[in-house]
Amino acid sequence: MKYSTGNPDTLAKIRDAVREYEMILPGERIVTGLSGGPDSACLLHALCCLREELQIGGILAVHVNHGLRGAESDRDEDYSRQLSEDLGAEFRAFHFDIGAEAAVHRVGTEEAGRRARYAAFEQACAEYKAAGIATAHNRNDQAETILMRILRGTGIHGLAGISRKRGAGTVRVIRPLLDIGRTEIEEYCESCGLVPVRDHTNDEAVYTRNRIRLELLPYLRKNYNADIDDALIRLGRLAGDDDDYLREVTGKIMLECWNEAEKSLSAGSIRNLHPALAKRAVAEAAARSGAMENTGERHIRNVLALATDRKEGKEADLTGGWYVRCSGGKLWFLNRKRGGCADAEKSAELSSFRPVSFPVEQLKRTGRAEVFLGEIAVKLQLVPGPEAERDAKKKIPDKERKKENTNAERTCAVLRRTVELDWDLLRRQKDPVFRFRQPGDRIQLRGMKGHKKLQDFFVDRRVPRHLRDRIPLLACGKEVLSAGGEAAGICGATPESTAIVSIEY
Repeated sequence: MKYSTGNPDTLAKIRDAVREYEMILPGERIVTGLSGGPDSACLLHALCCLREELQIGGILAVHVNHGLRGAESDRDEDYSRQLSEDLGAEFRAFHFDIGAEAAVHRVGTEEAGRRARYAAFEQACAEYKAAGIATAHNRNDQAETILMRILRGTGIHGLAGISRKRGAGTVRVIRPLLDIGRTEIEEYCESCGLVPVRDHTNDEAVYTRNRIRLELLPYLRKNYNADIDDALIRLGRLAGDDDDYLREVTGKIMLECWNEAEKSLSAGSIRNLHPALAKRAVAEAAARSGAMENTGERHIRNVLALATDRKEGKEADLTGGWYVRCSGGKLWFLNRKRGGCADAEKSAELSSFRPVSFPVEQLKRTGRAEVFLGEIAVKLQLVPGPEAERDAKKKIPDKERKKENTNAERTCAVLRRTVELDWDLLRRQKDPVFRFRQPGDRIQLRGMKGHKKLQDFFVDRRVPRHLRDRIPLLACGKEVLSAGGEAAGICGATPESTAIVSIEY
């Protein structure tokens, strides 16, 4: 290696942080951001020095050329490429027109640059088959970040500042320099002969972070607290402990009140929570549904109001086309243009699927069958009536069954994923098919002489409006034999049924 080994104490801090927080496991490849400045140069040099000791499987340095500073940007890229080559690391450069990106997405150049960097890191990570992305955030960055969030108004999660490690599974973001200050980083670079490039824009009080670093923090150190950086970092550490605990509690709450398949949250459960936990549950639900970006405290407060008001069909907007609808005792997280397709368009798409014939002959031969209604798999099984009835009673005790049928907070029968029909009664129907609802559909419930419009049936059952066009039906013409998990009286299974068709969606 062209450069000498860096300060042993600094290297020890980086090594210990990587091991203590399991940032890089033996044999894993890593992508590291390299701007060419002191922080990222120090990080790359340290990781290369520790490669054998930490058993790092490979290091790819990624440089993002923002195209904002002309020849200076090209200089940074050239330096980063040469440094990577000298240190024995692989190198890749990405080019963006950040000015154009900022205009398209209507964000500042600072935010556009951040998005571009992480997009490049993630792409490189996937192609290099790396386990993580190392960024050069340091101790001073941590203090600046916490102070900036205080000025903007933040909660405990924001006060915790920059995390040492975030993300799980195959890709994570790690910050090995988070305990090392900028002065120590400069000394490290000097000690090993590194001559990093300098970005002159870092010395311009243009961006918020720059003003905090160049103006506000020096003022606070001089006039209020010479150790303001330590105080802010201590605040972040304490807030981080509280945030970890509350996140753990919220995770347990979500197990009880979140339905991942429906992307819905139990309104009743949320109403009974302490506001601190209720807000976190809503924020977590937004994150799990994909609606978290730019979802702020005001949006969360509006969603909680839906749970409190209990007004059927009332909605609260989030951001990016996302909104929450209160229906059937649940808060549904929806998007008016999910996947580039509005709810109405999605409903039209589902209703356009061709009906699928009920597989009578296959059930006769094998007792099992599977058909597809669009992307929905419909599984059928023919079972003896008395045994099926006894099994059903064992699965749902009478006490629980009564509670399930009367508790408005529970999913109504229509939204269940299974239904049981009388095999003999079903075979008497002429050409039954699986399909979605159509104009004029009607259903006759058990004990009812006449028919009810399917639309009125859905209203009575409190089926959320956005789901009505997506519920699988079994029908003969306009006569609905089953809607989702509820059977019509004309062929629903009874204790007297000698054979039962169990249908699972």
